[in-house]
Amino acid sequence: MLLHAGNLAEYGLPPYQLSNARGLEAVIRGVRRHPERTQTLHVPSWADERWLSVRERAEALQLRMPEAVVSHASAAELRGWVLPRRFTAEPLLHVTSPVSHVRREGCIGHRPKETETCTEWGVSLVEAPEALRQMCALLTDEELLTLLEGLCGPWHGAAVSTVAELEAAAAEWSRFPGCRRLSRALRRARDGVASPQETRLRLEIVAAGLPEPEVNAEVRANGMAYHPDLSYRRAQIALEYEGDHHRTDPQQWEHDIRREADFRAAGWEYLRVTRRTHRSALFADLRSMLHRRSPMSHFTSKNRGKSDVK
Repeated sequence: MLLHAGNLAEYGLPPYQLSNARGLEAVIRGVRRHPERTQTLHVPSWADERWLSVRERAEALQLRMPEAVVSHASAAELRGWVLPRRFTAEPLLHVTSPVSHVRREGCIGHRPKETETCTEWGVSLVEAPEALRQMCALLTDEELLTLLEGLCGPWHGAAVSTVAELEAAAAEWSRFPGCRRLSRALRRARDGVASPQETRLRLEIVAAGLPEPEVNAEVRANGMAYHPDLSYRRAQIALEYEGDHHRTDPQQWEHDIRREADFRAAGWEYLRVTRRTHRSALFADLRSMLHRRSPMSHFTSKNRGKSDVK
């Protein structure tokens, strides 16, 4: 529960409590956290301590400045979008006001602008399309591509959009800073990517001069239907990116072993990739497999970077 000048009397507290730190932890200047009273709030299942801190600081700011709207990277973070570490590690809150440039400690105030807003998790933030447009000017091409694939895949639950839906929406928008970057990223984006690491692995494969693998394509192996992270179905090569949970979760570990056995029984090459996998060796092995298992006409320089669609 947050305390501010407007609700001190409700709790029988004198005004000086906001400037006296005894037992009351400051969230921002002029707003403190009640040491005992709490509030019930429904939050996303993936919310962590960082997310809770961003939301609380946003609520505290809006108690003092109701016109301040959470925007840019902070609006994207509250929605669970994939962001570079330089945004998720900073302690600053991105806000936009329709009437003035917000200049407060702990905030990055953006140029005043009227925007479509909504209320989520007890705070006011810009609508998702506006947040996406704002981020286009702040991200590199690859960072924006990673964000888009997070929206179009099961990153934090079910996908919230598809590449086709985003392309249709973007076609209706007026020009904005970063619109060309968005167009480039949408041309490269794929549906169904399950994690940022999978996006980066696919981009690394293409950058190494190899054909672009398919994302999450259905594969029948040993009587089972699977959807490997990346695959070359014609060459029968599957790649799975495995985070630490694949190693620490016993049930996941058993599933991974069984899946690999099914692929190999069906005659597939099966590559398990982690962040520690030496990329040069991986790409050399993959190139050799493609030469060995694909028609030579399939792996030519003019086809490099194109999807191996069956």
